[in-house]
Amino acid sequence: MAKVQKTVTFDLPDSFEQEVPTTTMGKTSTMEYDGPSTLILWIDKETQDIEQTWDKDDYTDRPVPLNCEVKELHADTDENTIKIGLLFGGFGQRLLYEIRVGPAADKNRVIADPSDPRSVFGENAIIDDYTKPLVFKQGVNLDNKNTDNDFRRRSDAFIRDIRNDLLASSDAQIADDMPADLKTEWEAYRQKLRDIPADWAAVPNHLIQFPMAPDGEYDDPYVRNDDPEHEVILVGARTAADADAIGQLTPIDGIDE
Repeated sequence: MAKVQKTVTFDLPDSFEQEVPTTTMGKTSTMEYDGPSTLILWIDKETQDIEQTWDKDDYTDRPVPLNCEVKELHADTDENTIKIGLLFGGFGQRLLYEIRVGPAADKNRVIADPSDPRSVFGENAIIDDYTKPLVFKQGVNLDNKNTDNDFRRRSDAFIRDIRNDLLASSDAQIADDMPADLKTEWEAYRQKLRDIPADWAAVPNHLIQFPMAPDGEYDDPYVRNDDPEHEVILVGARTAADADAIGQLTPIDGIDE
């Protein structure tokens, strides 16, 4: 198969907390790509949305839906290569990092590499129109009706809704006749929930780490669904490259202290 192996360079936003990202600081990052040299795209003639994609080397003649036309996307520029990597694959497994945020006694947060193109650029914008320049993921308030939301910039109300759901689901866990030590664990867990978001006031809401319940760990869907078995790089095990990647985040209270 005709594969491409190359290093792509791309811009990074000045801040990962901006609602409309800017690039005035001139920050950049790189990523290794090993994937198709050309993608076959089925494009909806009316909406211009991408309906399906194939590696050109694996593509065989097949009936094209009447509403679609066939286009090709070549890995001939860094931008087009990143588009292929986001749409089809070609980047390695995403790195996961432990970061220090929030109360010192609480469990640290795990995030995906913020300098990875999959963390930086929005795939949906490519699907909507693959001919346009790459678009940074934009932070939005998840309490509004914006359907193109990202996990960033969650409102206090959104966090409180999660907290209240967890409190409600744990109501039945405490009984007068339960062992005292277990009852103490549940009471401490529920108090930690009540202290959210106040105890995390200096931390962006999307980085709040909910506490572990006595009967199991809080389900963090972003990390679990992204890389369920992937090793997390701990704070003390970071290389210089890891520290540089984490340094792309907006300064956040507690990180690397």
